[in-house]
Amino acid sequence: MDILQNALKNARTVSEEFGNSFDLVIRELSVNGKNAAAVSLDGMVDEMKITESIIKPLTNKHDFSRMSSTSEQIRTKAFKGVSMSEESNREKLSEAVADGNLVLFIDGEDSAFVFSVQGFPNQGDSGVGLVQNRFLPPPAAVGALVNGFF
Repeated sequence: MDILQNALKNARTVSEEFGNSFDLVIRELSVNGKNAAAVSLDGMVDEMKITESIIKPLTNKHDFSRMSSTSEQIRTKAFKGVSMSEESNREKLSEAVADGNLVLFIDGEDSAFVFSVQGFPNQGDSGVGLVQNRFLPPPAAVGALVNGFF
């Protein structure tokens, strides 16, 4: 099924598909004077990348012109360290959210933007952490192990 041209309704539909999970984050924002909704799953995305590479550039009014469409300007905009695609199928957009992407709906648009922002939190400052439920030793230990020492 294709998406609606109402950003918030699309975001609410995704939320319903996720059983109104508390992990689903919906950010309402204005992009070039249009209402927009960014949808992602908490804990599956890199929040710093979302803020610095997507939200700030999208909400900077000086980066947009009234001369061309909002979606065309987003298509040509460079989002530092983030790949982007477009999708209009609602089921595929829900899958994209489940895969750790951010989906951006904009009022009046018949497709949504999918930003690759997968990220998993690092546990602690020591460099030891869990990534996708796998234990990762500190980088120095990895190098020592590769060289045959520990």
